[in-house]
Amino acid sequence: MSTLLTMFVAMAGGGLVTWGWLRYLRGRFRVKDRAVGVSARRSGVVMAVGGGLLLLLPEVPSHLLLDVQPSTGVEGAFGAVAAWVWRLSVLAGLTLVYGSMALVRERVTRPIREAAEHGVATVVSLVPVGTAGSVRRMRRMPHLAAFPRDWGSLVEHDRMLTRRLLDYERNLDLAANLPAMRDHSVPETAAAWRAMMRCDSLRTHMPVGRVVDVLATDYGRSVADFAVALAAAEDNARRLATDNLSGDEVLALAEAERLLAFVRSSHTTPTERAAAYDALVAQLGRARPDGAVEGERSHPWLDVTERAVG
Repeated sequence: MSTLLTMFVAMAGGGLVTWGWLRYLRGRFRVKDRAVGVSARRSGVVMAVGGGLLLLLPEVPSHLLLDVQPSTGVEGAFGAVAAWVWRLSVLAGLTLVYGSMALVRERVTRPIREAAEHGVATVVSLVPVGTAGSVRRMRRMPHLAAFPRDWGSLVEHDRMLTRRLLDYERNLDLAANLPAMRDHSVPETAAAWRAMMRCDSLRTHMPVGRVVDVLATDYGRSVADFAVALAAAEDNARRLATDNLSGDEVLALAEAERLLAFVRSSHTTPTERAAAYDALVAQLGRARPDGAVEGERSHPWLDVTERAVG
């Protein structure tokens, strides 16, 4: 009886580890909703750890429930050796499982992916090849995989990028949210405007001669550079817009986002939500920035709440 119980506990532990591992991978790669993905990964870690404990100590339930006494003599010695061999094998397997879960975290994979993309772009730019070969290699770059291929789509893409940049000059709400996009003294913003002007100087409604791929033309490469420069300017403007947040504010806002995402995606009672809201308001109150000036605002007439709700 004790042997069957031990085998059942070991099988249950193995099933939990496998289920937790697969749940963690699904939450990391398959689930699009960030809050649901975080919840799936956390539950997967708990299941994998719990299953690992059952695998390491499968005989404990039989000792506790059936009061089984440890064997002595030769049988006990062989049993002890077998138990240690089992535990070492389980530890080796759990090391692979937990190690794979640690290696696929976003903070681990993102720098590797970005470094690989940068390396590919650098190598491609240095390889001395003809125009057709160069275009084929450029198409393999992640940011150019979906780039327009015909002239009409290229011109429309250029105009879309131009409207996106000019909107920061014409739209007061956009300018208030990202003021650096109107400041031409910011190097990234100035680079985006130079890229736009270069596209303007090269744009024609029809291609000059036969064009197999628009990236083989100066105008096509200029539009590609414009897209990269505009994205870099917007990323820099977002970073500058949030640089004045203190560390306590960043932590409080992150905790607020996690709590609200959990409330939206999980079942809670009104009492639980009320207590959570009270704790969140208290935490945000403690993170209130010092030195706030009455009447100070980044938008001429709309406050943050009005801008957030649209």
